[in-house]
Amino acid sequence: MELLEYLVNGLKDECPDARFFQNIWLDSKRGKGAKADLIVLHASGLYLIELEHQPGRVYGNGKRMNWVLRKDDGTTAFFPNPVVRVKKSAELLARKCNGTGDYIQPVVVFSEESLLSQVPKDGDVRICNADDFPIILHMQKGGRARVPAELRDTFAKQLKMLELLSK
Repeated sequence: MELLEYLVNGLKDECPDARFFQNIWLDSKRGKGAKADLIVLHASGLYLIELEHQPGRVYGNGKRMNWVLRKDDGTTAFFPNPVVRVKKSAELLARKCNGTGDYIQPVVVFSEESLLSQVPKDGDVRICNADDFPIILHMQKGGRARVPAELRDTFAKQLKMLELLSK
């Protein structure tokens, strides 16, 4: 099962009141944009999720351009820093959906085949494995405001429009 499908199916059972928006293109004024793999709208926040399937041991921090992946066969690979990407997507989403900035929580979710060895534990971006994301969804972190019900409906309409435009 694909990571996106695995995550959404698990969350639908655990959080029936959450709304899900997948593969949304967020363009910028300069012509460059970013794709949001998944956006989860929940009472506890607006979670912009970058999905990573990197089987092996993962090392990285918020500032390096690339992160390191040590595979089980002993080889080493590099992949673009997902923290930088999800932060860019969060900025673009805040511009596209007025009023969402205070509620956006960027999250990098790795597949269960990823062993997160040395990754940032604190900061603006949460990093976890897929099975740990529901815990994050139920936690309030960093003083982020809960999303009032009337704003959830407004945000849902804006996100649905972005989702339709991305197809």
